[in-house]
Amino acid sequence: MNPNHTVPVLEITRDDGSVQTMLESVAIIEWLADAFPAQGLAPAPGLGRERADYLQMMQFVGNWMDSLLWQLRLHRDLFQPDEVDQRTIDRASAKIAAEIEPLLLERLTASPYICGTSFSAADILTGHNVSWARAYGLCQDDRFATYLRRLVERPAYQQALDDVSR
Repeated sequence: MNPNHTVPVLEITRDDGSVQTMLESVAIIEWLADAFPAQGLAPAPGLGRERADYLQMMQFVGNWMDSLLWQLRLHRDLFQPDEVDQRTIDRASAKIAAEIEPLLLERLTASPYICGTSFSAADILTGHNVSWARAYGLCQDDRFATYLRRLVERPAYQQALDDVSR
C-alpha cells in the first residue's frame, strides 16, 4: 500500500466513502492525537507554548533522530558488506550521542515525559526511537531506561500489547 514499500500506512475511510491514505509516521501520530482530543495525547491546536513545544519535539524526534537511526540501520543491518560506509555509521552515532541525547536527557531530568508532566504522542515517538537507539549502544544513560520503564508501565501500553503476551 505504501509506494515506498514501508510501514506505516493509515487508510481513512471518510463518511462519503472516499478513502485517504497517510504514509508518514509523524503525520499519522499527530493526526490521530488531534482527531481524538479526549485521549489527551496532544496540547490543543493553537498558538500556545505547550503546542509549539510538542510540535517541535514531534518533528525533532520523528524526523531528525529517526533519520540518523535509519542510517545506522541501513549501514549496520541491511546493506551488503560492500555498500556499508563506516563513516556514515560513525557520524550518525556521534550526532545522536553529542546532539540528541543531551537534549532528551535535559528534558527527562526536568520532567517525567518528553514534553512535561503528562504523557503525549511525542512520547510515543521518543520512546520508540530511544529503544531503537539503545539497540545500537546509544541512549545508555539510566535516565533513558527509567523513562522507557515509565512508558511500558502505563496501562494503555499494557493493554495495547495484551494480545501479544497470550
